Amino acid sequence: MELKEIIIKPNIKIILESLKNYDYNNTPKGFEKEEFISLKHNFRQRIYKKLGMKEMNEKIFITGHQPELFHPGVLYKDIVLYKLSKKENAIPLHLIIDTDINELFYYSAKKKVSFLELSKFEYFQNDKKTFAFDNIPGEERSLIISILEEQNKEIEHFIPSGRISKIKDIIDTYISGLKEGKQFYKLNEEIRESFLNEKGLEIHSFYFSEFIDSPEYRSFLEHICVNKDEFIRIYNESLEKYRKDHKIKNSAQPLPNLEKDELPFWKLNRETGIREKVYNINPNDFIIPRAITLTMFLRLFSCDLFIHGIGGARYEEVSENIIKEFFEFELPPHLIVSATMNLVPKSPFNFDIIDEKDLQKKIRDLSHSPEKFLPPENEFVIKKRELQKEFSNPDSDKKELHKNISKLNEEMKILVKDEIEKTENLLKDYPKYKNNNLVFTERHFPFFYYDIEELINKQIED
Repeated sequence: MELKEIIIKPNIKIILESLKNYDYNNTPKGFEKEEFISLKHNFRQRIYKKLGMKEMNEKIFITGHQPELFHPGVLYKDIVLYKLSKKENAIPLHLIIDTDINELFYYSAKKKVSFLELSKFEYFQNDKKTFAFDNIPGEERSLIISILEEQNKEIEHFIPSGRISKIKDIIDTYISGLKEGKQFYKLNEEIRESFLNEKGLEIHSFYFSEFIDSPEYRSFLEHICVNKDEFIRIYNESLEKYRKDHKIKNSAQPLPNLEKDELPFWKLNRETGIREKVYNINPNDFIIPRAITLTMFLRLFSCDLFIHGIGGARYEEVSENIIKEFFEFELPPHLIVSATMNLVPKSPFNFDIIDEKDLQKKIRDLSHSPEKFLPPENEFVIKKRELQKEFSNPDSDKKELHKNISKLNEEMKILVKDEIEKTENLLKDYPKYKNNNLVFTERHFPFFYYDIEELINKQIED
């Protein structure tokens, strides 16, 4: 089994009950009822049209993420989205947040003589360009290609043989796409969608940047701008409340407060793709949401259920408080979903997962309490217990007792000498075992390295 943990909060029964009991006649403060109904309807139909779908009135369930290279914990949001949507006859939508800053993480492993070595490649856009505008430059692109080519040769050392061919095909798709000049995030999305479709999980995807000019988003934006003093106050108070409730001293967590007159959006330069803070908005400005205002908009206008990961859930607590105070509105429910998978150790690297502190403690015990590793009926073990009981006798000679116990320990250490030698060798070679442990306890390898069938087959109601 590679699946170690799944997180679904609250449980599915509670979510279904919340959906059933939610009052869809609520209207946010600042909007007329008919206006709000119209905005919601129009934005949903706009999504359907963009996806080439006919007009529908079904519920919409959404999850979203930056178009990064997903690990299983992120992909699990899509899996739960599909299953829950099918159960409730809802439309499953995956929001591609291409308005965020481009970044890339790739975890890989390779054989180093007698052990495995874990590596992490990181690419950050120093100019703060968003995904849609950043095409990874030549030097970094060549480095990524070389890492992928190396991975194709190395995966046989730590991936089960039955999955190697499929993984190589996916890595080859990345390599050929990068050599053709394709954007990495577009490749991520193509591979994610193809993988899910092969598993029978059909989820519709859309890029948020394609809806920035929609009247519904502009209406949301304008409403906040008109009431920006009140919004900034509530925004900052909500962050302060979150920090207090969670005992966070860092004023930048989970997000920094807004400055005076600073709006909770970014202004995006459509020519350079660089985003910057915004204080005043002009009619032709291309304004994109920040993390909190993005999910606020989506949950107000576009979906009946939003599925977050662990990271996004931190923002959602703040978002819900802002909406409750600013819009005087109760949102539909949201779900928190994640998963952890670890690769199964593969021969010849299939050592037991060990901890250095545990080894050190074991060596101390072998020296000072060797009876722990011998049968309780052993004569030395019995004698030591008897001597230890004598310590409670106020008339006993404590010095003599210590001396006799030390002699017994030496006798018992002879009996466990093989275990002592084995443990000392393990500690000596610990750096090697540590590296293997890092590989086989890492949860951030690309999702296609793992047996995702385990996630798919897991019942979400469990």
